[in-house]
Amino acid sequence: ALVTIIIYLNASVAEAQSYKIAGPDPSINKAISLFSNLVSKDIKKVKIKNLTGIGKANELIHLVNSEKIDIAVVPFNAVRSLSNSPLLDPFLSSDAAGIRRAIDSEVGAFEKYLLERDNVRVLDFWHVSSSILASKKSIKSVQDLKEMKVATYTAQYPNLLSKLGANPVWVGFSDVYMNLQQGNLDTAPVPYNDISPKWDFNEVTNNYVDRHYLPVLYAVVVKKETWEKQNFLKQRSLSRAARKAGVQLSLSVDNAAKTFKAKQIARGAVFVSWGDDALHPISTATPNPTPRL
Repeated sequence: ALVTIIIYLNASVAEAQSYKIAGPDPSINKAISLFSNLVSKDIKKVKIKNLTGIGKANELIHLVNSEKIDIAVVPFNAVRSLSNSPLLDPFLSSDAAGIRRAIDSEVGAFEKYLLERDNVRVLDFWHVSSSILASKKSIKSVQDLKEMKVATYTAQYPNLLSKLGANPVWVGFSDVYMNLQQGNLDTAPVPYNDISPKWDFNEVTNNYVDRHYLPVLYAVVVKKETWEKQNFLKQRSLSRAARKAGVQLSLSVDNAAKTFKAKQIARGAVFVSWGDDALHPISTATPNPTPRL
C-alpha cells in the first residue's frame, strides 16, 4: 500500500499543467516572474503563463471567477473591501519588514477573510513598492504639515491630510515634479525605487519623513472552486511560492529604500524620524487605526 501511495504522488507531480496569471499592467511582471520561478522549482511540470494586460485592475477578480485566468494579482485600490485597508495606512512602518509583519498578523488575516467572501482564495498579499513623504520645507513633526500643499493620488488619504491640517491637492504622479518645481505643491510622496529616473526629486525636495508613507500592495487570488480542484502538492506549491515571493518582494523594497536614503543623504537631504508622539495624531485620524510598527 505504501508503494502504491508513493507512485500516485509521483504521478501527480509529473502531471503537466499550466496556470494563467494576470496583473493590471507590466509594472507587476517582475513579481509575477519571481512567483513563476518559485513554482517551477517546486514542481517541475507546472508552468505559469503571464497574461498581464488581459483586463483592467478592477476586472481581474471577475476574470478569475469566470475562469478566464487562474490567478489574479490585484492592487488593493481596485478591490472595494481592501481600498481602505489599515495595511495601506500612511507611516505604518519604518521599513518594509514591518509592513510584512502586519500582513502576517491578525490584521492581514482579517483582510484576507474580507476578500475571500468574493469567492476567492487569497494566496498572499504582496508589498511591491513604497513611497516616502518628501517636502521642500522642513517637516520635523506632524504639526509641520499644517497648511502645506500635499499631493495625493489615492482616495483614502485626503481626509487624513485634512484632519492633520494639510491641504491635499489631487495631482497625477507624472505632474508632481513640475508642480513641486513651480511651487504649486510643498510636499509629495515620491517612490523609493527607480520607476521614474527622468525625475530627480532631490532637485525640488530636500526633506523626508523616514517612514514608509504610501505602500503599494497587491492581493494574489485564485477562484475557490479552482483551488479546491488542485491536489495537495499543487496547493502547497502555489501557497509556498506566493508566500516566498511576498517575503522576497518586501526585502527588495527595503533594499530600494536603503539605497534611496543613502543617495539622498550624500546629496545633503535631511531625514526625520517621527516618534510615537508624532504618530499618535495620525493613528487617531485614520478610519481603522493600526499600531505603527
